[in-house]
Amino acid sequence: EAFFGSPFSMVLELHRLISRRLHTPSPLSIRDQFPGVRLQMTTVWIAEKPSAAKTIADALARTSRSSVQRNDGYFKVGDNAVTFARGHLFELAQAHDYDSSWKTWSLKPLPLIPQSFISFPRKGSGIPAQIRTIKGLLKSARSVVNAGDAAREGQLIIDNVIRESGIDPFSSKVQRLWLSSYADQDVDRAIAGIKPNAERKALS
Repeated sequence: EAFFGSPFSMVLELHRLISRRLHTPSPLSIRDQFPGVRLQMTTVWIAEKPSAAKTIADALARTSRSSVQRNDGYFKVGDNAVTFARGHLFELAQAHDYDSSWKTWSLKPLPLIPQSFISFPRKGSGIPAQIRTIKGLLKSARSVVNAGDAAREGQLIIDNVIRESGIDPFSSKVQRLWLSSYADQDVDRAIAGIKPNAERKALS
């Protein structure tokens, strides 16, 4: 008993503890410990349709030598999330939504010009869920890419989605992918040459 209570026994115990520590596997990463936690996305790309989003995700995976993970409403490639609209996700309000007196047709109040325009989510299968997905991704995005079709309508569709999510679509945070061809080399070239979305403001 005297031996185990001696300074020598304390040295042995300390040596045992250090040896155990050195041979203990390293702790799990946050991702491993909490697989349900969604880590911050660096860039969120918003395409006009699912097929376009898949093409962009494949290109990002190809250039970064990573894999594409399919999730509900978006594709994940590293720190990038590539999501999509389903055509127009929002539509303009009707006249009576601005003023109940405009519900009945009359020439007297014409022209009907509201002080600002209001949009509502379109009614359709899967649209509310997709809007929630996009807004959730944008909350944690450091940058956003409008990846709508290379035309006025594609520009407007994604700008509206970004705006309805509380982000100025023409801020420095938002870039524009101008993609007119889905051939691999053209997609890679377009991704390498993205520009500020503000340069396309005249189209929106």
